[in-house]
Amino acid sequence: MIRKGRYKYVYLDGADHQLFDIEADPGEWNNLCGNPEYTDIAVELGGVIESRFDIASITPDINAKFAMQKIVQSAMHTNATSWDYQPYFDARKQYMRADKSKKYIRT
Repeated sequence: MIRKGRYKYVYLDGADHQLFDIEADPGEWNNLCGNPEYTDIAVELGGVIESRFDIASITPDINAKFAMQKIVQSAMHTNATSWDYQPYFDARKQYMRADKSKKYIRT
């Protein structure tokens, strides 16, 4: 992904690329790639990505990470958990306290 001013370009190896005008479309719903009016900016930003990265050498690593994400998502769906899962923890049971008779009780 590269951003220049109001434009955000997403390079997707082996798939359609994406170009968004993030000022006019902050939710990134309207892909401008393929629109003749935006061809120059799409070619420019795509060229920057291709000149800075060896796409062929990083693609296998990216694909492996996507495959791992699918495995994790499937497991989380099966177990009804989410990325921000927080197990329940009752802090009242963490410490021992003394009552007035100096007997220690778990709270």
